[in-house]
Amino acid sequence: MNSLLKPQKLWYRLHSSKSCLTNLSNEIKTASHVPANKFAVLFKVFACCSFSQYIQNCRLDYAVRLMREQPQWTLDAIAKEAQMSKGAFNIQFHKRYGMKPSEFRSRELSLDEEK
Repeated sequence: MNSLLKPQKLWYRLHSSKSCLTNLSNEIKTASHVPANKFAVLFKVFACCSFSQYIQNCRLDYAVRLMREQPQWTLDAIAKEAQMSKGAFNIQFHKRYGMKPSEFRSRELSLDEEK
């Protein structure tokens, strides 16, 4: 099951449409041969978080990658590309990284200038 939970593999399938969340969870259940009634518990054991939190983390990882690879993009565009509202993006980002997305971007840009 661990190999099924790699964010870089799942993100592209997740990102293609919002209805993919159900398909993705069903795909993981099928590939791991886990009954539907035990999926949430086992997912939490292997991923150390709930399925919805895992998806949120994938979105944040993708947003950070976009901030690094596309510095010309606005934070609104990055939030939209990561399929998050601006408010949810700011709140979840601050929860996970302990700073606002704008602070993170400023810090990243200053590190790039020092190199």
